[in-house]
Amino acid sequence: MKPVGSQLHRVIDGDTVEATIPGYGRERIRLSSIDAPERNQPYGNQSTQCLRELLRQGSLSVKPKKTDKYGRLVADLYVGDDRVDVAMVERGCAWWYSRYAPASVVLAKAHYTAKFEKRGLWAGSNPIKPEQWRRR
Repeated sequence: MKPVGSQLHRVIDGDTVEATIPGYGRERIRLSSIDAPERNQPYGNQSTQCLRELLRQGSLSVKPKKTDKYGRLVADLYVGDDRVDVAMVERGCAWWYSRYAPASVVLAKAHYTAKFEKRGLWAGSNPIKPEQWRRR
């Protein structure tokens, strides 16, 4: 499915937005291939701000994939031709969610490069994966 132009309403956190998508209406959208720090987690606010900044750089397009158990639309987001999930991982603003995108070479490279170069959340002494944080 080709990405469709959409209107952004708000950024909820580093991996979730609310937007209007033609053919779907107003939806809460979860980025499909990343996991960002929770708002109450170290680097959570910075991750949310990183996503806001990326989405200001051009027009938003959404490529829907499925609906998750929370009723959110899971999708790939694009600003122009650029994938937002890759940009978030490259900047160290989110983890590559390897469980949901295990074959993504571009996300794996972005993840390990950001980690090696200590970008964003990787500059911290002991970053904790959001899924581990949520289990606490």
